[in-house]
Amino acid sequence: MTGLPRTIILLASLLSCFQLAYGQAIPSPETMAKQADLIIGKMEDIKGRLQLTDDQDAQMRVILKGNVEKMRAVMQEHDIKTGADLSLEKKMSLAHDLKPIREASDKKLEAILSPDQMQEFEKIRKETLDEIEAGSKPPSD
Repeated sequence: MTGLPRTIILLASLLSCFQLAYGQAIPSPETMAKQADLIIGKMEDIKGRLQLTDDQDAQMRVILKGNVEKMRAVMQEHDIKTGADLSLEKKMSLAHDLKPIREASDKKLEAILSPDQMQEFEKIRKETLDEIEAGSKPPSD
């Protein structure tokens, strides 16, 4: 096995490992920022859906806003512009730098949310990402 087939298999393997490591395909930095902004914008709905106390709501807002600021700083460090088409190497580097931010944020959220609330919040994250991705697809005829 030489040349192009080997390269394709190697890239496919890397992508598979990458998706397994991060749980899903990596959204663009623009999508990640939109997701974070949408979640913050939906805090009143989230408060009701998760049945947050006022204290949990206040703490969660601080955590999420800090998360957005840290994500944007990482994107600036990587010199990522809105709508930029990123190479696989750039996406992997970005994901590597963003992963600790998400993990730290999740630990803070887990400290203030019950396991059921955290599970529901994960659903909200996924729904928000799906909403963004659906909005970025051209309408079907």
